[in-house]
Amino acid sequence: MHLEFDSPSSPLFLNQFETGRILQYDIRIGLGETDISGRLRFDALARIAQDIAGADLEDSGFDNEGVWILRRSGLRINSDVIYGSRLRVSTFCSGIGRSWASRRTVVQNGEAIVAEVASLWIQTDSATRAPKSLTENFMLTYGKSSNGRKVSTRLSAKALDEIDARQMEWSFRFCDFDLIGHVNNVSYLYPLESALSSKYQQDLINARRNLDIVIEYRDGINYGSGYEVKVARDNDLNLDFYSDGRLGATIRTVDRSHIS
Repeated sequence: MHLEFDSPSSPLFLNQFETGRILQYDIRIGLGETDISGRLRFDALARIAQDIAGADLEDSGFDNEGVWILRRSGLRINSDVIYGSRLRVSTFCSGIGRSWASRRTVVQNGEAIVAEVASLWIQTDSATRAPKSLTENFMLTYGKSSNGRKVSTRLSAKALDEIDARQMEWSFRFCDFDLIGHVNNVSYLYPLESALSSKYQQDLINARRNLDIVIEYRDGINYGSGYEVKVARDNDLNLDFYSDGRLGATIRTVDRSHIS
């Protein structure tokens, strides 16, 4: 499993990027972000990161230069986040490539980092959807916080072996599809949260705190296509998403409590 930093246990702390551009704002965790116990869900964390990424591009004036497609996202909840919590969200560019850039989103309660998202986005032409090179202005705006770090679009997850996988009963709703006509990036986490609740039940709070989640997006699932969700027989938290027979996305999990 690969995030845009060296390893999931080596976070890039916010104070390393104080000389570059950082967008910050305050949020309150509401009913739409929590489960039945009032705790923050992974899909809600992904939505927070997605929303502030869009806000950052709009604020910097780069929201009309192309369409940014999410290639990879790593999520971690470090500590319990409950309904009503008032938190500070920060996002910054943490690496740059030819037509892509990585960003880090950090959620803080005071000085404590309670959740993190590391993501890689590819800038594409709005008409052709082909990768579009980053401009000099983009480099001037976002380059300083990236600190010269280069990132790759290479994906690491391989499809689950047919023998080691079973089909998961899951249906995406009409509202799970976005304006591009794909299942929204956040919606892939709904079946994962369902599997988490089934597997851990009363211990769900600790389970979220111990898991690293990595989603890798390929072509995704298109509206109107035939799709299926497959799950590993030995780990029902590892999922493959197929669209018309092609691998569209993967979710892989690592339990940090088992890492020495």
